[in-house]
Amino acid sequence: MTWLTWDQGCTRLISLGAMLTDFTAILPDGRGVSSLHKAPWLLPYLVASETLLLLSGTDGSFALENRAESYRVSLDWDAQTFPSLLLWISNCGRNAAPWNGRHRALGVEPVCSAFDLGPAISGSDNALTRAGVQTARMLTPDQAFTTRYRMSFAPL
Repeated sequence: MTWLTWDQGCTRLISLGAMLTDFTAILPDGRGVSSLHKAPWLLPYLVASETLLLLSGTDGSFALENRAESYRVSLDWDAQTFPSLLLWISNCGRNAAPWNGRHRALGVEPVCSAFDLGPAISGSDNALTRAGVQTARMLTPDQAFTTRYRMSFAPL
């Protein structure tokens, strides 16, 4: 399942708050796409935009290919601890300082939250928890918390 949100005032490529089970018909004009590796998803986008995608039900792995520079970067993590993956796709869509419409980045964050909705919503009943997605984890100062992740780089 995918949960979509973004900053106020930014160009939207996807409908706000949409919950999806695949990437078909997710564009606001209904054109739809079959996957993120086809236009209009190739980075950088043709239009300025700011998009957050929360991917749930992940297997704890993510890979990104940079075909222009011929390498792949992979991230592996404990999916039991962080059941979702946040993709923050910034493509010149933030007009406020210090970004000033010039920022391009892809953030990749394993999370256990209803990201961007705050801790109060993440720690209570919400649309994601009702769909079976864990959005909070109890941490206490008297109990150690340990997690592991691995980043790797390889030529294509």
